[in-house]
Amino acid sequence: MLALWGCGPQTLEGSLTEVLDLRYHQAQTLSDDTQVSVSFTTPQGAGLNVVLKVSAQVGDLIIVPGAVINLAEAGPNGAPRGTLSRDVLNAPFHSFPPIRTGELRFDGIFKRGATVPGFFAVTFAEGSTPASGHTVFGKFSARAPP
Repeated sequence: MLALWGCGPQTLEGSLTEVLDLRYHQAQTLSDDTQVSVSFTTPQGAGLNVVLKVSAQVGDLIIVPGAVINLAEAGPNGAPRGTLSRDVLNAPFHSFPPIRTGELRFDGIFKRGATVPGFFAVTFAEGSTPASGHTVFGKFSARAPP
């Protein structure tokens, strides 16, 4: 797996900010043959809070710069291609409703020492959870470790 990161206090956007604090200090990206993910994190003691993690199954895709990954479609195993999660100390919830519409895009290549910019946007399905029907989106830029 390749880990990428970018620093600085930033925030994700969308109506989900009415429900959750989506400020983050670092974006980390992991990629392997089956999955890509972008985690937006803040420091928490000696560890990290994952403010939001956007993951996508990509085993049946070829990821090239600018390619849009449809997070709402079924992935290679039949489960939803995209998922969002959260791991924040004392957070009221850690999982999210299904994605109604969503995309994830990387505008660079996964290469050590390179900056990999990208974008994601998600609208959650309607339902009874606090995040239901909300939107979240943001640009990110991550630097691969040397």
